[in-house]
Amino acid sequence: MPTSEKYSTMTARPFSPSAPEKHFARSPAFAALFCAGLFALSSASVHAEPVRVGANPRTTVTASHGAGGEESLNSANAVQEASQLMKQGKLEAALEKTDQVLAAKPKDAQARFLKGVILTEMNRHDDAIAMFTRLTEDYPELPEPYNNLAALYAQHHQFDKARYALEMAVRANPAYATAYENLGDIYARMAGEAYGKAQQLDAANASARAKLGTIRTLMGAAAGPATPAIKAEAAPAPALDDKQGVEKAIHDWVAARSKKDSKAFFSAYADDFQPPAGKTRSTWESEQSRFMEKSKPVDISVENLQVALEGNRAAVKFQQHYVSGKQKTTLAKELAMVKINGRWLIQQERIVK
Repeated sequence: MPTSEKYSTMTARPFSPSAPEKHFARSPAFAALFCAGLFALSSASVHAEPVRVGANPRTTVTASHGAGGEESLNSANAVQEASQLMKQGKLEAALEKTDQVLAAKPKDAQARFLKGVILTEMNRHDDAIAMFTRLTEDYPELPEPYNNLAALYAQHHQFDKARYALEMAVRANPAYATAYENLGDIYARMAGEAYGKAQQLDAANASARAKLGTIRTLMGAAAGPATPAIKAEAAPAPALDDKQGVEKAIHDWVAARSKKDSKAFFSAYADDFQPPAGKTRSTWESEQSRFMEKSKPVDISVENLQVALEGNRAAVKFQQHYVSGKQKTTLAKELAMVKINGRWLIQQERIVK
């Protein structure tokens, strides 16, 4: 398959390679694989996760955020054209088109993300790393730039940096499955290096030899230390304004509760969250965990969401609907939220009677 056909499009459709493309050796083809949602130097089943943003968590955003009307449409069209040029292998033209967008809108997150992907395809890894790094500084709430940084760092065997970038990705989005899988691959690679060193120092160490064999089998390597299969995102992730950020945080929080995902649910609360009735945080979390475990499946939705912003703080009001079997309940709620490291977190929560 030509390189140009391996790219996911700007609409963030999932990418799945054909069977012959599931095995790659270390080579310049890394750049193409990176853009296709894959950094694979060993056997891997590949797909690029769609980027979900906005007030409705099921919406896939295909245009950059931050401008309205004709300017936004023109910018989106230009980014789309640049993406098509990249898919056709016309990298210089794609880069020029992306630079034109950025000349008019220097903060456009999609254009900057796409430029990082193009630079990677051009084997300009240092420039790509610089681009993704600046994106993480300007939009720390977006996990995809961290993930793609990890792919680049792993390619250059900078595994500590790759691990840190992936940890930041899951901190930005605790439900980011791709980053968790990549993080596991990095840990496996680092473990392989440690077991290999132990075997070098003590050739009779059967335990280290067995563990190294397990790692090699896990990573699909026939010989030598395992090399991680790091999936990179090809779909640019638009930045959210504060109102959209609050709305997304609310919907993610509600979705986590509906799915009984306690880890994601509790991560929606700030460290200084004040539980009701003077309870300690640990007592409150224990009670909530037990309730989620014992409760029947529940569908939770939010309507009439109102957000009042003041700097890095937000006052939120909404109606929360619970449906569990035949039982239906509606509550009016108010939240006090604060923006910390790019994430909107709950500081206070109360039911309005």
